Amino acid sequence: VALGGGATGAVLAWSLPALAVLLAAAGLVRRRLGTRAAPSGPGVAAPRPPTRELWRFSGIRGVSAAVEVLLEWVDVLLVGLLAGPAEAGIYAVVTRCVRAGEVVQQAARLVIGPTVSGAFARDDRVTVRRVYGLVTAAMIWLAWPFYLLLAVFPGSVLSAFGPGFGPGGPALAVLALALALATAAGAVQTIVLMAGRSRWQLMDKSIALAVLVLLDVVLVPAWGITGAAVAWAVSIVVDTALVVWQVHRGLQVEPHGRPMLWAAGLAVGAVAVPALLVRLAWGDRPAAMLLTMAVLVPAYLALSWSLRERLGLPALLAERRA
Repeated sequence: VALGGGATGAVLAWSLPALAVLLAAAGLVRRRLGTRAAPSGPGVAAPRPPTRELWRFSGIRGVSAAVEVLLEWVDVLLVGLLAGPAEAGIYAVVTRCVRAGEVVQQAARLVIGPTVSGAFARDDRVTVRRVYGLVTAAMIWLAWPFYLLLAVFPGSVLSAFGPGFGPGGPALAVLALALALATAAGAVQTIVLMAGRSRWQLMDKSIALAVLVLLDVVLVPAWGITGAAVAWAVSIVVDTALVVWQVHRGLQVEPHGRPMLWAAGLAVGAVAVPALLVRLAWGDRPAAMLLTMAVLVPAYLALSWSLRERLGLPALLAERRA
């Protein structure tokens, strides 16, 4: 972009690294497949590769990923269409801020995916339940302080982008609380995928997309970007409720609740309540938010260390090493 490439240069800068990673991954897969020893000898037939099963799963998963992209951007487009480009710009910043917390869910998916997949292959529901419960507690412990601070100080967060982003404060608070609720469900999407139920996920995402579009059309003309945030929050709740019901009823997987309750109680008691008191005393100001973070972050870490056994953190690390 600095060299004059403009939008084309930005697209190339974004896509070329992905292409390089794809080529490197293809080379590694080819090398690994080439080194696998094929069965030999009279009367020994080569095993049939599960091509049909692979493409049935990955094809549905690909469509589901496309629906997820629509869920991420369709409301921004509808806000631009129904409320104007200025409102869409503010709402896009709001959604980018709140989505920063989803890195916790992405990390959890990478960490527990192989363990959960292997446990399902062995029909070991005990391991799946244990890992699910420990990871859910860790997700709450990591993500809830972030979401709760966003909900308490939305105006202060958006002030970093300029004075014109203040109207996005209520929308940011609504979305932060909705994603905190979704985080409390844990890595349910990973559970569904590792169990081979990509079709379930596609159904859930499609229903959530339909709810989002319908509510956007109804609420955005009346409430602007706050209406868009409410629509997205409802779609998040619908998606989460569906997948939690499927995991609990269809796969018989329920997390152990005690570490989750400790994590939620710690986040609310050590972060949300003090932050609300500061907000009531000094308002939604950047200085108040920074002071709150300077005091609460060390206190939260210290309390977490003292409660690490109740939070299940050592057990999660031991599970990961195993």
